[in-house]
Amino acid sequence: MDVSGLLDLPGNNRCADCGALDPKWTSINLGVFICILCSGVHRSIGVHITQIRSVGMDKFTKEQEDFLRSKGNLESNKEYERYLDPKQKLTEHDSIEYREKFIRSKYEDKLFTNEKGNEVDLRGSSSAGKQLKNNASTEYTGILVVNLLEGNHLVVRDLVSSDPYCSIFLFSFSIHFLLAPKFIQV
Repeated sequence: MDVSGLLDLPGNNRCADCGALDPKWTSINLGVFICILCSGVHRSIGVHITQIRSVGMDKFTKEQEDFLRSKGNLESNKEYERYLDPKQKLTEHDSIEYREKFIRSKYEDKLFTNEKGNEVDLRGSSSAGKQLKNNASTEYTGILVVNLLEGNHLVVRDLVSSDPYCSIFLFSFSIHFLLAPKFIQV
């Protein structure tokens, strides 16, 4: 089914997160229409929070269309931005770092769904904002040992004559690194 007609409904002609005109993407489980920049952040959050589809390129089930029609940007933002301080609202001109911080706070942490959302300053001028920033991610350093049990589309010549690399994908993270020749067994 085609959901592009839903963009004509009130509030759906702008991105639910940053307000950019003419959104081309939708989150089928949140019921919002979003711009390309915000859709990238949504994709990095993961499908357990938000599932992104192209309004123009993807097909939708009747149930998905009905949900998008019943929710939409206005209804969704009544829930997810209920206690948002207007000064914290994401704009289309904000940095990608602030865009990610805002969208994660909005959907993953559901920060603006309760009264404490008014107390948080995501823009960094209060200790609450700094605390949120420090708790947003955890960095690990060390050695990761990976035993490659199976490989697809491997050609022996490629392992010897080229720069072989390994890619590891874990949720929204990916790591690419060259393999040291001493570890390659042909």
